[in-house]
Amino acid sequence: MRILLGRELWEGVAVEVPATMAMVRRTTPERLGELDDWARDLCATAERFPGHRGHTIVPLRTEEAGVHVAIGVRFATAADLAAWEASPERARVLLAGEAITEGTPEPVPLEVLSDVSWGTAPHRDSRLRAVAVVWVALHPPILLLNLALDRGEHPWPVAVRTLLTTLLLVPVVVLVTAPAVGRVFTAVSRALSRRHAG
Repeated sequence: MRILLGRELWEGVAVEVPATMAMVRRTTPERLGELDDWARDLCATAERFPGHRGHTIVPLRTEEAGVHVAIGVRFATAADLAAWEASPERARVLLAGEAITEGTPEPVPLEVLSDVSWGTAPHRDSRLRAVAVVWVALHPPILLLNLALDRGEHPWPVAVRTLLTTLLLVPVVVLVTAPAVGRVFTAVSRALSRRHAG
């Protein structure tokens, strides 16, 4: 069941909003470990798709007849969610789950997932962005510092040079260049998103 559609009207303009798939599956108490492993496998397939923004697995209730677990997967847009939902990888995991689950997936009340912590294991896009931001933020100051320290006939000892380099570079990168580069990357990303949505 999809809780959010991928577009909502905001001040009369259609905007992309996160889309969430959520379901409840039931199994017998002795198979709870298998259900948990299966739910993690299902969420792992989502992590490999563009737009993945998090997932959660919430044990809801235990009864003599069965254990109920809610599974939620969140994507940046409905199109991202639809691509995962139509994937053969997801279909294979769902098919494997039929052996350990009982009944059909049940709808999840919105309040069940409203207070949970969404697992936000870093996805490929955010890791690549972080690498790019750090590299762009680090390269200019380290280049300038190396040029400054290489002057003269007597090279600095490696330990002293490393100490001086890190003492100067870490504050410059953390306080100045990385935030500036991050703001530029964010502005470009937003501009591209607006162009894509429009």
